[in-house]
Amino acid sequence: MGSKAARAICRGGRYITRCHDMLKSDAYRDLSLTARCLLEEFQIAYNGSNNGSLSISTKNASRLLKVSEPTAIKAFRELVEHGFIKLTEHHYWQQQRTREFRLTFEKHNGREASNEWLLWSEDCPVAELKKCATQK
Repeated sequence: MGSKAARAICRGGRYITRCHDMLKSDAYRDLSLTARCLLEEFQIAYNGSNNGSLSISTKNASRLLKVSEPTAIKAFRELVEHGFIKLTEHHYWQQQRTREFRLTFEKHNGREASNEWLLWSEDCPVAELKKCATQK
């Protein structure tokens, strides 16, 4: 198995990481599997310098995760409520722009990570993702 197998799998590409304290947290363990997968998609979209302008539409999320759009919307809400992502820019459907988010466990605009997921508790969500007029 050794290092040859590891090199064959990685192929020198980018990778994502998650700290054990986050994975063991009540906030992370309370997430649905769909929300956990959506968090991975946000990490894939993050390139080290675009935190705060991460954009995945609900339609694209439902396609990527192979779930219905309402299920994808629920996953977005979970990630915001649990403090893993934060809305930075509202959507403008007239301009065909989706919402933009930032990962709270990564640096943003030269500032350290806010790690808002540490504030989550079952009876006290960190934030709420409001429904837009086009969602039911």
